Amino acid sequence: MNRLKSILAALIAAAGLLPPAASSHAQGTAFLYQGRLLDQGNPANGLYDLRFALYNTAAGAGLEAGPVTNAAISLNQGGFTVPVDFGPAAFQGATCWLEVAVSPAGANQFTTLAPRQALTSAPWALQTAAAGNLLGALATAQLSGGIPSAGVFGRLSPTILPAAVVTNRANGLVLAGSFSGDGVGLTNLPANLARLAPAGMQLITAGSFTLGNTFGDSDLPDANPTNTAVSAFYIDTTLVTWSQWQARYCWATNNGYDFVNSGLGKAPNHPVVQLDWFDVVKWCNARSEQVGRPAVYYADPGFTMVYRRGEGVVYPNWSATGFRLPTEAEWEKAAGGGFTGVRFPWGNLIDPNVACYYGATNAIHPQPYDFSPPGFNALAHSITPFAEPYTTPVGTYAPNNYGLYDMAGNAFEWCWDWYGTSYPGGADPHGPATGSERVIRGGTFASYAFWCRIAQRNRYAPAPGADPYLLRIGFRTVLPAGA
Repeated sequence: MNRLKSILAALIAAAGLLPPAASSHAQGTAFLYQGRLLDQGNPANGLYDLRFALYNTAAGAGLEAGPVTNAAISLNQGGFTVPVDFGPAAFQGATCWLEVAVSPAGANQFTTLAPRQALTSAPWALQTAAAGNLLGALATAQLSGGIPSAGVFGRLSPTILPAAVVTNRANGLVLAGSFSGDGVGLTNLPANLARLAPAGMQLITAGSFTLGNTFGDSDLPDANPTNTAVSAFYIDTTLVTWSQWQARYCWATNNGYDFVNSGLGKAPNHPVVQLDWFDVVKWCNARSEQVGRPAVYYADPGFTMVYRRGEGVVYPNWSATGFRLPTEAEWEKAAGGGFTGVRFPWGNLIDPNVACYYGATNAIHPQPYDFSPPGFNALAHSITPFAEPYTTPVGTYAPNNYGLYDMAGNAFEWCWDWYGTSYPGGADPHGPATGSERVIRGGTFASYAFWCRIAQRNRYAPAPGADPYLLRIGFRTVLPAGA
């Protein structure tokens, strides 16, 4: 093992601030770690044991947690992605460093790699099991890596939290038999923990960020970094599924809506695809109307006629509280998971264990950050062996640090914006006033790795007709925060 000289790795999830689960279960303690192992300067291949330890200093003594070992990890061109779990006692708010050691599988001959890597955090928001409510027995819920033991925790309006919650919240663990309310009026909370999200959605907190190519790739001429800011919003944790689409579509077609495309999905839990931009806009309105929310999209500038039919001009009422498509800026902030300077929602490398995309390591468009065998993702191809779309079920891969799935690969996602040659900057940008193509983001099951990057800007005609490429385009929806 003295031949192993270096490791190039990217931390996937924040220390202590872990992605929320997809329901109201207690937060887990594991995070994903992604890296690339070099052996004498060449990418390592084969089986290796990886050992991780957490320290409170950059060098020397100060072991905080671990070591924990992931055994017999298969490396392909040096790339790997593994879960690391130090348990609930780790990550109490102080700065910490991760130490990695590597051994040939089963040899127990570990070489410690240097230097240790400082762990940084990113915000996340808690998700509820039902819209507006956190109900039922919650054994423990770990909030934001630790809530101070002094002071008042706050309340879930309109019900004051039981006294047991106030007296048993050391180390960020909130203990109670049940909660009620929707989180309005929460007080004395960390700044990055905000109101609870509706079912199936996550809160993306308000704030400024740098939109665009912050990782220095030279092939993104239309993604020069731009300062922007967005207001807080909720976003679907997954792409809209085939079953979700069908439920709203059936209601909509019986309530005055028409669609050019009826949609397609490989299975109920796969993303819906084969939809043009106007189909998606109308579905958003139908979803709003079906649950009693005001529609966002209208057929007239006075907002008197809800957009239900045809493929004409769409007028958005940005003050409405119904479901809508994300803006390009909202989508990119959500995809980044709170990180800056990373190529993908989890880090700077991509392999078939983290996303459904088309590998090209030995093909026409090889990229140094792609560690997939050539061709369609093997899992997707085994699920859908005969024809496109080669999608995987939503939630197949780990979420990003905001708890969002498939922000890279599986299916492109329609956004609101017309495509323009430069990013829209400023506060809550909505893109150009006119255009010929709408923005699509995120990459697909048939996309090379470079199309799956966070800052990669893609676009497509909003009404392309009978176009087979629509088999690769889906969507997810957003709501304004507090709606």
